[in-house]
Amino acid sequence: MTILGKVLLFFVLVLSLVWAGLTVNVYVTRTNWANAAGKWQDKAKEAQDSAAYQRKQAEAVRDASAAKVANMQREIDELRTKGDTLTREVAAARQQLNEKITAQQVAIPPDQLLQANIARLQKQVDILQASLSTMEGQLNVATIATEKSKADALRATIDRDAALKARDDLEVRLLALNDQLAELKSGRGQSSRLAPPEDFKATVTDVKGDLVEISLGANAKLQKGAVLSIWRNKPEAKYVGTLTITTLGPYDAAGQFTPPPGSRATGENLPKKGDTVGVIKP
Repeated sequence: MTILGKVLLFFVLVLSLVWAGLTVNVYVTRTNWANAAGKWQDKAKEAQDSAAYQRKQAEAVRDASAAKVANMQREIDELRTKGDTLTREVAAARQQLNEKITAQQVAIPPDQLLQANIARLQKQVDILQASLSTMEGQLNVATIATEKSKADALRATIDRDAALKARDDLEVRLLALNDQLAELKSGRGQSSRLAPPEDFKATVTDVKGDLVEISLGANAKLQKGAVLSIWRNKPEAKYVGTLTITTLGPYDAAGQFTPPPGSRATGENLPKKGDTVGVIKP
């Protein structure tokens, strides 16, 4: 074998080793991404289950607290009514006592009868005053319990909102990992999920100049850079233009509005709340 043949043979051997190394590296990288995506899917499922459980718990606590607050409010109203009645009775008893004392001072009747009447009225006053104090104490306890129930309901709502936010964050990260995994498998520089689903359909929720907000986001498999169509059905069918998604959230999105060629983005040509956003099938 000549020297040139040996050199070529060595060169082919080196290329074979490099190619084998690249193949192993691509396989390992793809496997790692698949494993990572699977772990995030499991975490997202756990977060979703936790959010659902937290939501049920919060709703149960809220309903129980609302019923307890309603019952306590009725008890408070009853206690206040009884307290007002007792207050009036105490005032009437005191007035009678004062009248008896005044009568004793003006024209003294038989001593024993007058003293008995005074003692009886004083006893009634004392009993009514004790009942009034008890009612006030019960009213204070019921008011404190009502405020505690409201605080428990608020705390349950906060816990539910925190669980929902954690689930939303995991969903966004999971979508990003799935996109990266799809890019790695396809070998392309951009995600294969850039185009929105064919059945995607949302609603315009707000318009600020040429910035349009819609009612769906990453939860509907939408992605930044996706181009959607905007149309209006009432009072007459009208094609408004296109929307390029620039900002993406779990349950909403926003993008840049572009009118049709030859149209100006003014007046009726601008998107409005309630317009439909989606994919127009050819």
